[in-house]
This record gives sequence, C-alpha cells and structure tokens, in this order.
Amino acid sequence: MFEEIPAGSAPDDRQAAVVNQGDAIAVFRNGDGDIVIRQRYPAGPIDPCIVFPPGQADRLIEAIRREAEEKKRVLPAE
Repeated sequence: MFEEIPAGSAPDDRQAAVVNQGDAIAVFRNGDGDIVIRQRYPAGPIDPCIVFPPGQADRLIEAIRREAEEKKRVLPAE
C-alpha cells in the first residue's frame, strides 16, 4: 500500500490535477483502490505521496477544512 509511486503514474495527470501551479498536486486511486495525493517534486526522481484508504477520506477532508478555516480567522484576506 505504501510503495513509492514514480512521477507520471497517475492514470491521467491532467484529469487528476487539483493544484496546477508550483509543485502541482494530483489526486487519484492506485491499483489497490487507495486514494493517492501526489505532489510534483521537480528536484527528485520520486514525487512525495500520501496514500490512504477511501474510508478515511472524510476525516482527512474535515481536517483540511478545519485548518483552512483557522487560517481565515487568524490571517487577513489576501
């Protein structure tokens, strides 16, 4: 489940891309059905990835939302 996933291993990077600027972030499923969040890392041969089962997605999404909302309360709008 936690194997190294080389760059370009997403089914279609353009469809999986969530953030397209800087170090692009893609979200897709691997062959085991797990969800993979991959960030392009141009300085190395392998992109860093987070791999987790779909059943944990809601907890991860909620944690990201909570952190984003906290930033909005602490920092003025850009």
